[in-house]
Amino acid sequence: MMVMMGIVASLAVSTLWAGELPLFPVQWRYVGPGGGGWIQSLLASRHSPNRMFVGGDVGGFFRSEDAGERYEVCNKGFRNLWIESIAEHPRDPNVLLAGSLRGVYKSQDGGKTWREVAVGFPPISRYGFSAPVSLVVYSSADPDTVYAAIGRPRAPGNGVSQMYRSYDGGESWQPVVEEGALPSGLDVFDLAIHPQDVRRLLISTSHGLFRSTDEGVTWTPSNDGLPAHLRTRRLAQSPAVPSVVYVSLRQKGGEAPWSAGVYRSDDAGDHWRPVNTGLPQDAGRAGEDDNLCDWVDCLAVHPVDPGTVYAGGASWHCGGLFKTTDGGASWKQVFRRGREPSGWIDFWGPSVTCLSLSALMPDTLVFGTSGAVYRSDDAGFSWQPRYSGERIDGKLAGTGLEVTCVKSITPHYGMKGRFYLGYFDIGLLITEDDGKTFRRSVNGVSKAYQGTCFAVVPSRNDPFHLWAGFGAQGKNEGGVAESFDGGREWRMRDAPESGWVPARPLALALSGETLFCLADGRGIFAYRQDPPRWEARNGTLPAGRVTAFALDGERLFAGTAATAEEGGAVWRSDNVGKSWRRVTSPSHRMGDVRQLAVSRGRIVVTVRAKTLKTGETFPGGVWTSADGGLAWTHVYEDTFCDGVAIHPKTPSRFFVGLNDHPFHDHAVANGVIETQDGGRTWRSLSSDSLVNRNISALAVDPNDPDYLWAGTAGNSVCIGKIK
Repeated sequence: MMVMMGIVASLAVSTLWAGELPLFPVQWRYVGPGGGGWIQSLLASRHSPNRMFVGGDVGGFFRSEDAGERYEVCNKGFRNLWIESIAEHPRDPNVLLAGSLRGVYKSQDGGKTWREVAVGFPPISRYGFSAPVSLVVYSSADPDTVYAAIGRPRAPGNGVSQMYRSYDGGESWQPVVEEGALPSGLDVFDLAIHPQDVRRLLISTSHGLFRSTDEGVTWTPSNDGLPAHLRTRRLAQSPAVPSVVYVSLRQKGGEAPWSAGVYRSDDAGDHWRPVNTGLPQDAGRAGEDDNLCDWVDCLAVHPVDPGTVYAGGASWHCGGLFKTTDGGASWKQVFRRGREPSGWIDFWGPSVTCLSLSALMPDTLVFGTSGAVYRSDDAGFSWQPRYSGERIDGKLAGTGLEVTCVKSITPHYGMKGRFYLGYFDIGLLITEDDGKTFRRSVNGVSKAYQGTCFAVVPSRNDPFHLWAGFGAQGKNEGGVAESFDGGREWRMRDAPESGWVPARPLALALSGETLFCLADGRGIFAYRQDPPRWEARNGTLPAGRVTAFALDGERLFAGTAATAEEGGAVWRSDNVGKSWRRVTSPSHRMGDVRQLAVSRGRIVVTVRAKTLKTGETFPGGVWTSADGGLAWTHVYEDTFCDGVAIHPKTPSRFFVGLNDHPFHDHAVANGVIETQDGGRTWRSLSSDSLVNRNISALAVDPNDPDYLWAGTAGNSVCIGKIK
């Protein structure tokens, strides 16, 4: 009977999520510390000396009109938020093009709004990237002619040996390279168009350099003088003397002798010679990662003087910026971490990921790292961080360049304005004033685990007693930490003798003095202080598949991921994890459970769709139970539902964050939705002020329930008034 109730209810409400939902115009403000994620592209405007454009890998597009003091995020119109390249029209300051992992986007209002210009590009791919654009560039001789190179500089290896050309300013495109004209499997990393002759092109690829004199129809290798490995990366052509071109090469870790650095051509690419004196040249040890040897990547050449060039150190081993004023005969380092003011992000970087030299003021240059932006107005003599503000009291204040991915949001009951925000890459941040300022909180946390905070739980009895789960993002290692002073100092509680097996602590909950933790791939554990001991609480629960859990008094609820043979499920324990029973049946057809929320008998489960080995797809969406898990209803269907929060005063009112992964063409979800009647009807809260609609975490402010906090996968946190 319970199964039939769930099926009938699902059919009955299926029309409620067909098409667009009614919009409730919530005004959102986004907050954060500034910086902290990957800065993928950057451009100093050729039309205004203080205008800058920045692109993130999952945070979209930003513009600044005051030299990076403040930024405005401008994501309206983007369906892919990985901005690999930015190009400004040579004559019209209102026209911009952005190259993304899904083709090209165009703006005609200075970057405030965007539209996809896909005519001529391959069809949209649901499971990959149909046309990842590594560079989009205007011809300065004929601005109606634009090229888009296809490749992935950060993840080469699946290239298609292709470029696209537009003759109408980027409105429509056509493939340029005929089959067989270039070796197969090339990623095109960079492209230089001769400033006076639009027919002459030079490209850098994963298989060396090629040049064309017929707009890219035919190609000739252009590698004379380069090392045989041909690991070419970036090009920089002198605007003043186009025959002078520089190219950077990548070093392979441990390969001797060192053969990377910068090469120069004085005949437009026909011949090359190394110009590396003064650049670090450590080849590393055999078998080491390429980031543990020396090489430079991004290049920028002075608009008037072909001998003045900047090169960005690309590896962890030689981050910073290098400069030559004699055409590469000698280099010196002009930015070095520790010597220059770096802002609050001093715990990783600064490998240079993007670099731009102002055409209006050649002494002005800006560069980005994986988490920060720096600017110099005196040719590299001095530098200023341009991504965040630090106050006299040491707290951080964002400037609008929010490029972080949020894992968790935890309000502190009883302490208005205090929230604990768990991030990927930067760990735990605490705000005590509703997001106006922040402080980073990782002192005492094992260094290897400081990068990601998965969860925080405060004690109800002591406002300064906290627990937090920290760990590595790319591997299943981590531990739990405890603080008695509100997060200023932490003590790790992951000693092997206490029973902890290293794993990422994905979620935490407190029941009295007992802490419960979901350890990634290992299930649910309980921790008692006296004596300090971790104890597995899995019973019949499939521990390796548990993805979420929630605590409601003595009752625990856990969600599991689907396997290749069966869907996900919800489980319940009435004795704090000593025994478990499954409360959803196979006929509920859940995909991977993402998150659980429980309040006064109301359970809300968010699910991501999953295709089984049989080819059958188990849907994603929202399932809910109003009676502690006895009967279930599938109340909303979407491929990827993620964040969830129940209103503290009304259990039938809950909020869901829709999400998407960034590994396919159109990778922007539909933001935040709300129901006030247990899921029978829904409305969208995703107005234009919600700058990123990939929502990973939600929390209603318990001290002011008129406000909802939404954690995004790329733009930190948005706060909206939901009354």
